[in-house]
Amino acid sequence: MIRRAFSAFTTLAVAIALTIPFGAATASASTDDYTHLRNYWTQYGVSGQVQEQLIRSMEAGENPDSMTLETEPIAVRTVREGTMETTVLQYPDGSVSTQSIQAPRTAGGVSASGISECSVTQGSGWVRYSGCKVSAGNGSIYISFKVTYEKYSQANAEIKNHGSSNVSAPGGSATDPTVSGQRRVSTRSLEAFVKYHTVFERASGGGNEDIYLGFWLKWDGTRSSSLS
Repeated sequence: MIRRAFSAFTTLAVAIALTIPFGAATASASTDDYTHLRNYWTQYGVSGQVQEQLIRSMEAGENPDSMTLETEPIAVRTVREGTMETTVLQYPDGSVSTQSIQAPRTAGGVSASGISECSVTQGSGWVRYSGCKVSAGNGSIYISFKVTYEKYSQANAEIKNHGSSNVSAPGGSATDPTVSGQRRVSTRSLEAFVKYHTVFERASGGGNEDIYLGFWLKWDGTRSSSLS
């Protein structure tokens, strides 16, 4: 399992609290070419030479290291993409994957649909972070959901609700994400968490793959994501 930690936010502002409805979308690839991978790799700095090597390996039936969850990354960097804090993980063969958690807005943050996006609300002894997106991808599949959580003064933290799950699979097809496990309240020894699960089938064949995206919350409000 690959974990990536994100620091807790303490900025306080008035915003709209969010109760997230459950939902999901299933996506599949319409072609088995490598355009989706080239675009993704280029976006995250994979050179053209390395891309060609990776594609030749895939044509020979070998998956990139970024699509083999047992392979550990050799380099990690963090970039800011709009409101998303994105961690780019680079693997021995030069391929990459990404994990992201949305940074809370300091004020307002209401989308065109009228739903607040990762906004912050302050109460007496508590702070609520509402509708924050958690996502991961590797160029062939992307999975995401939203989570609302609270941190209590000199106490624990709690996941209040989650949902709005989504999956996109330009490199194959994937089932609607479903909740595979959760612990809502954190303690000093146990993190609160929620995990979503999808089954991914590559367009090139090779069987199905179970993918789990997790959000983890420590008692002090420190957030992290996991992909397993």
